[in-house]
Amino acid sequence: MLPLVSACSAAQQIAARAPITLGMSGAEVRKQLGTPNLYRQYIGATRRDLFPDAAGVVPPKPGIGDVYELRTAMNSYEIEMQYSFDDSQSQLHPVPRVIFIRIRPDKRVAKVAYLNVLRDIPEVVTICQRNCQIRTHVTSFLDMALLNPISMTTDERQRAQWIGSEFGRYGPPKGLVEVDVRFGRSSVETVMISINRLGFHADEPVRGIWNLNAPVEQSYQAVNSAGELGPPVAQAVESQRNDELLSLDPGRQASVLRSAIKMFQSAHPCPTSGKTTGKCLGHYVGFIIDPHDGGKLSLDQFLT
Repeated sequence: MLPLVSACSAAQQIAARAPITLGMSGAEVRKQLGTPNLYRQYIGATRRDLFPDAAGVVPPKPGIGDVYELRTAMNSYEIEMQYSFDDSQSQLHPVPRVIFIRIRPDKRVAKVAYLNVLRDIPEVVTICQRNCQIRTHVTSFLDMALLNPISMTTDERQRAQWIGSEFGRYGPPKGLVEVDVRFGRSSVETVMISINRLGFHADEPVRGIWNLNAPVEQSYQAVNSAGELGPPVAQAVESQRNDELLSLDPGRQASVLRSAIKMFQSAHPCPTSGKTTGKCLGHYVGFIIDPHDGGKLSLDQFLT
């Protein structure tokens, strides 16, 4: 179960910076963003950060990522690009191309507001410009939302397959472009963009549709177990800023959220029953109500 959006004036604005896209060459990344703030090298499970002052200018190449810190009105973000060589045109002079993007917000943003974070990231906006479907995967170890574009042009699909095959080196991927949002401590930890080569979690049911071009308060629609779309979901927690909410102990967080939901529900009758209290099966009470859990809103599940 994922809460959806909370009010945030900065998040009303769709990100305007030119995006970094999968398949972009290292030269194009450097032309757009300049010399990286640091380089990130992975050797097995070990990560090492190298700074230009000590390492000099390292050319884009596999195994060493370019890392930048970029700011918006809402937050600062660390954006990391990892590369793979494209030798489809020249084996002697392969072109390093972006194959994976990892983005981490500086200030913690509550899980309830994760769509505001995505709206603030141009790389995600580009992928979801014609709406994205949202699936979720929650276990004892993972809490994630997975977004895929609902529609792609033939050229976009072919390019995604080309990138997913690592530029013709391997067979076609089982999945296409995917935005993977990871949560921890009731907040957004990481946003990752890649081609889902192996089709992991592709069998998870679609939980909702995100319409990026709709007003924020109408941008999400739940999908019930029959595959039917519910009404647009309005904003829930309006008066409590995300950082203030996160600073509270879990019991106080639950109290604040319950009060906000009660206030919200009193002004938004259930579409099926017309009631302003109690359950609203398959619809929302400030948050998505999963039909599989009987329509019961479990704040404890959200906060843990």
